Amino acid sequence: MSVLIRNSLPFGIVLDLDGAELFTSAEWPTAWPLRETPLPSAAALRERAVASHVRDNVLPVFDRVNEEVRVAHNLLLATLAEQIDQFGELAWLGFEGAARARFVEDRDALQFGATLPGAPGPNPLRGLLSFERVDGYRQALEVRNVCCAQFVVKSRPITWCRTCNLITQEQRQ
Repeated sequence: MSVLIRNSLPFGIVLDLDGAELFTSAEWPTAWPLRETPLPSAAALRERAVASHVRDNVLPVFDRVNEEVRVAHNLLLATLAEQIDQFGELAWLGFEGAARARFVEDRDALQFGATLPGAPGPNPLRGLLSFERVDGYRQALEVRNVCCAQFVVKSRPITWCRTCNLITQEQRQ
């Protein structure tokens, strides 16, 4: 696993999936010619996929980031919650019907479930985002409840993020 840093901020994770065990379920079939292990449900698939990613990749990366840049752990968790929400937002825009519903179900389970697979204790993502209705939008827009601190990063071209809770709804649009 490698961590990518760009403009003084964590930008991504590179995973080596060579030889990785692959899984699917009847609810999340694949058309790719894979040798996968079927699991009994989408929930079991989500648990299997997310738990290993969170436990073996995301949380260790957060620890590594904190070794280099002292930030609140909730800042990093709020960024994860925001990325999961954006994943659901893209699914909302790109899919319809049952395909959209599967992505939204995954997003909601990860953000609002009692636990986050791979993380110890109660779900650390709960309460890090709130959502507000805005006229003209099909779905509620996220607002971070933990500041991303973008305004203190000198190399960033913008002052506030689009989900900032320090500015008004009008400024976020």
